[in-house]
Amino acid sequence: MHEAVLLRAEVKELQAANAMKQQRQRRRKKRIQESGVLTVKEGQDIAHQVELDEQLRMEMRKHQGARRRCGLCNKVGHNARTCTRHQENNAE
Repeated sequence: MHEAVLLRAEVKELQAANAMKQQRQRRRKKRIQESGVLTVKEGQDIAHQVELDEQLRMEMRKHQGARRRCGLCNKVGHNARTCTRHQENNAE
């Protein structure tokens, strides 16, 4: 008896989750359909541009390098050993 009630509740939960998933899929498909037509050439151009942008980003990271920061004040240009805050605290 209790098993049947539990199974019915589980089935209702699964049906509700399935209905929500179907609604999301319908909305997504509708949004794609309404945005217009994309030719193969346009799609390839977009993909190529994304690849170029990523390659440029990676190149900039290589040239820029990681900027070290001070462990005490988190500013660029010096380290904790040469930090002016550290020197001021030691002088007091």
